[in-house]
Amino acid sequence: MSNHAKPTQFVALQPILAEQIQSGLNLQSSGFQASDLQAGRASHSSVDIPLKRVKSGISLKYVSAIAFRLASDPASVPRIAQQIVENLHRTIPSDQSSPLAQLVAQNLQISVAAPGWIDLELSRAGLAGWFYEQLNAPVASVSELSLNLLAADRMHQSWLQPNMSSSAEVLAVLHSHARCHSILNAADLAHDWRLSLTQSARFSAAWRANIWHPAEWHLIEQLVDLIDYLSSDCLGSDCLIPDCLTQSKSVSLRVRLKKLADDLSQKFQLFYAACPPNGAAVQNQAVADRQLGLVLLTQRLLLLLLGLLGLPAPEQL
Repeated sequence: MSNHAKPTQFVALQPILAEQIQSGLNLQSSGFQASDLQAGRASHSSVDIPLKRVKSGISLKYVSAIAFRLASDPASVPRIAQQIVENLHRTIPSDQSSPLAQLVAQNLQISVAAPGWIDLELSRAGLAGWFYEQLNAPVASVSELSLNLLAADRMHQSWLQPNMSSSAEVLAVLHSHARCHSILNAADLAHDWRLSLTQSARFSAAWRANIWHPAEWHLIEQLVDLIDYLSSDCLGSDCLIPDCLTQSKSVSLRVRLKKLADDLSQKFQLFYAACPPNGAAVQNQAVADRQLGLVLLTQRLLLLLLGLLGLPAPEQL
């Protein structure tokens, strides 16, 4: 694993939840039967945690197949899953954990679903706390990866899509970033919504407001998935080392980043069309605060992706 920093300072949910499950895996002393576990598992308390977000209406749910990975046979899967959940219900968040990890642990509903899946559903308060953390984190620097991509391009005397900044997909991404900037500027002139970013009680109230549009929730899912993706090793730890960026890796990485930006842009445009922040339909200040927070996080992530691609992030088009 490279010691270089990842190209984002956002805090992903997936590793926090994986750490929660890991805390219930003291395989030597927490009720697990050695006969239920695969050979050698009883002496290892640290394992890779399979974890995937699944669609579940207007709620944020992840599912883990860790019991299937540990089980010696199918019959032992439900027993292992149940023991993990029981251990987690008894676990008190460590004082060594970050404040965000502790908040997530306190707002997490964990259960077993047949035939042995472990469901982890984050409450609205937990989701609000996570978004609050993202919006108050320092804006990430993207210069290292961006410069390395450019260096690799020059090294191989190639450039992926010479007219990349004028392609239809990239123009749509640039338009979305400019739209975010315009929305936030208008909101800044109209009222003091940014106070919600520094007042956690007001921010939480915005997320408790029971006025949701499907397009808003779809944008939330996209933001969560994107931060999970960027914070994982899916970009490849060697992407931050110019000499390791072969021509094919450089091209592949740019294609992936471009698709991520395009997917986020599309979800944002659908959100904006369905429930424009500060539009006539927004009469609830809490809803406006929440939706403007989504616009701000979208803008920051588009800025990050455009920066990684070496493209400008215009404030207007």
